[in-house]
Amino acid sequence: MIPRKTILPFAKPDISDEEIAKVKEVLLSGWLTTGKITEQFEETIKNFTKSKHAIVLNSATAGLHLALRSLNVNAGDAVIVPAFTFTATAEVVFRCNGIPLLVDVDRDSYLITEKTIMDFIDKYCEFRKNQLMHLPTKTIIKGIICVHYGGRVCDIDSLKNLAKKYNLFLGEDAAHAFGSMYKNKMIGSLTDFTVFSFYATKNITTGEGGAITTNHQDIAKKIRRMRLHGFDIETYKRKKNVYDVISEGYKYNLSDVLSAIGIVQLKRNPEMLLKRKFIHQYYQNQFKNLTGLKLNPEYEGSSYHLYTIEVPNRDKFANILKEQGIQTSIHFKPLYKMTYYKNKKLYSIQDYSNCEAIFKKILSLPIYSAMSEEDIQDVVDAVNFAYENLHQKKNQKKFVLPFLSHK
Repeated sequence: MIPRKTILPFAKPDISDEEIAKVKEVLLSGWLTTGKITEQFEETIKNFTKSKHAIVLNSATAGLHLALRSLNVNAGDAVIVPAFTFTATAEVVFRCNGIPLLVDVDRDSYLITEKTIMDFIDKYCEFRKNQLMHLPTKTIIKGIICVHYGGRVCDIDSLKNLAKKYNLFLGEDAAHAFGSMYKNKMIGSLTDFTVFSFYATKNITTGEGGAITTNHQDIAKKIRRMRLHGFDIETYKRKKNVYDVISEGYKYNLSDVLSAIGIVQLKRNPEMLLKRKFIHQYYQNQFKNLTGLKLNPEYEGSSYHLYTIEVPNRDKFANILKEQGIQTSIHFKPLYKMTYYKNKKLYSIQDYSNCEAIFKKILSLPIYSAMSEEDIQDVVDAVNFAYENLHQKKNQKKFVLPFLSHK
């Protein structure tokens, strides 16, 4: 196989002339920071998710942090999160002086489930005086943050029942899942809060950015204040020069420049999602006969943010793809393996057998709407080449791509 002449990046934003024109319009307006364009972006997100409140921020991490602060997570408190996630899900608990309790995920879906949480509770917790206590750290568990890994949505109904049973809040880290569905309903209004990411690699992007949606007016009101220094009124709405600081605050607001990109990206989301779904299905069809590979788990309402495979000799496999000009990534190295978390001495590797098994083999392949026909075929060819090389398979059929009927 002849390698690509140029490297295919693992992820690339899909930016059209329309986003550029919208940003130019904002730049020429003279108002660049949080203003009416940001307010418009929030309104479109609220309508899209069918939620009562949407607040945009400069990152999903900011959204998670403010969600926990609005729910009064403090020292002596704990929050259950999956061990198989990006650090932001857990780091925000530490930022609130609480403790993130890492639990294992389901082996097949990579998602936190009622079973994985109950296994943890049965082993380490006790329910007394209407509070769930984590006995090793002597903390009160306040809630659960589930993670919709790769765009697949956790079983929200079972998690809501579990949260109700133990008097916990339930929030969603949906950094991978903008546009994902649960039982034919758009996520964003189904739990206490949902946090989305608009980072450069995400399905829709503002470069940097995120949003939190909720149906709780008190949560939304607190977050709106905290996102910009605890001001009593947002800058662009002031009619007087005098303002007050009425709560704790942070610098987490999103600018009109970035919101302008988001407005157009959200408008284009259906077509970009359709392209991702097409690529996912094509990969599934082309790799289904590669014995020994575990393909990306299916989920009909997915946002198709990631396409993963599990493969023996993962690192060698990834190196062959790199030699062929295909960038890959790993989602994720479990948090308890990270130096910062290991130094906390709170987590035991014996509690994470599923995370261990997944991490040994998992590899993320490029999947994004800016990929061309040739890009997609190059990934397929490179995977087949790596498979042949490592599994000593001969004469594998070269696949031909029947483009493009996915409009």
